[in-house]
Amino acid sequence: MPNNRQMAIFFWLALLAAWGISRPDVRSGIRQLFRVAANPKILVALLCLSAWMTAVLWFGKQMGLWEASLATDTAFWFVGSGLVLFFAFRDVSRRPGFLWEKSVGFLGPMVLLEGLVDALVFPLPVELGVQPLFALVGALWIIAARDERYRPVTKLLNGLKVVIGIAILAHVVGTLATGWDQLDHGNLALQVALPVWTRVGLVPFVYAFALIAEYETAFMRLDWNSKRSRRGRLRSKLALLTSFHLKAHELASFGGPWQQDLASAASFREARGVIRAFRGAQNEKARAEAEAKERLVRFAGVDGVGDDGKRLDQREFKETTEALRWLASCMMGWYRNDDRYVPDLLERLGDDFSSHGLPQPSGLSLHVAPDGQAWYAWRRTVTGWCFAIGVAGPPRDEWEYDGPQPPGGFPGEDAPWGTQSYSSTVNLNWSDGQEPPPRAD
Repeated sequence: MPNNRQMAIFFWLALLAAWGISRPDVRSGIRQLFRVAANPKILVALLCLSAWMTAVLWFGKQMGLWEASLATDTAFWFVGSGLVLFFAFRDVSRRPGFLWEKSVGFLGPMVLLEGLVDALVFPLPVELGVQPLFALVGALWIIAARDERYRPVTKLLNGLKVVIGIAILAHVVGTLATGWDQLDHGNLALQVALPVWTRVGLVPFVYAFALIAEYETAFMRLDWNSKRSRRGRLRSKLALLTSFHLKAHELASFGGPWQQDLASAASFREARGVIRAFRGAQNEKARAEAEAKERLVRFAGVDGVGDDGKRLDQREFKETTEALRWLASCMMGWYRNDDRYVPDLLERLGDDFSSHGLPQPSGLSLHVAPDGQAWYAWRRTVTGWCFAIGVAGPPRDEWEYDGPQPPGGFPGEDAPWGTQSYSSTVNLNWSDGQEPPPRAD
């Protein structure tokens, strides 16, 4: 039987459906959605997913983890968390630790809390009131998170989510403390465990589906790039299968010129050689990145430059230059809208460059000319070295600078910027943000 939360969700979904059916434009969108869902690939995937979950539930029943009284809870979990995990299958190959994070790594206090929150619901009138609030906050957060201009709103919504979470936690703790003797402990344990073992049971299917999707994409790219016969294309596809096996993440990284080289391979042995060369390049890239991280630690606090003239201590160089270039991209977008650069762009972005690895506040300083036709921004890194970026006119007239002190004026007017944009004599440390080798003595 549905609990109060599920009945409240049913109620609001029924009202939403009734409203949607009454509007021709919404009805048209619903029909379009059903046409998309009727795609054979999607239908087959959902049928296979349903069959897999049926087998998982059967196994759970044999182990004493599932019973018919959990049918409604299972349906809500499947439509919510289950489908969200399934449709995130592309993240399996993009994020190596995704499946561990969503299964074994998901185990812990938060899982217990999720199960308790789902089991110990509010009275029906309260659930009817809070469900629209939850939906509104979630929708606003998604919209705000996708637009840098609404970053301050995101912070406000995050605070509101914390307040809501504390209220829910207080309700759960209060219910457990005052009504423990009245609870069905056995059923409560099954409800709490349900999202744990069903999620773990779904993970192998998600991985298998992601692997199939990656192979399908790789095969399509081979067909597009190859000018060889069908037999030649099959030979290249077989080389993929016998080389990457079940390694979805590695397969997803195999693209660009490597795909073209594989498509041009004249033999199975040559195709396998292309993949070996790709793996060698990936290993070399990983080694270089590891060495760069090690050098950052080794030269922390060391003054001076390497043989190429670049600073030895390059802490925060990469993060600072990426943040400045992102700021320049945002400024370019505002100029195209308003025909002038905006002086309060940092405030509009919430001064949040954490995605680029900078702390909050970022330490960036922005200066815009009174007529809005020139600007520059700079930041001093933890090493004391300064980076700056700016323009002296319309977009694409971009200047970069790094030195012991920040520039004191706009590009083209202040000497530290050099005599032209991208002057290699004043932006030597902008190239890659990695520490150069030490000077040989």
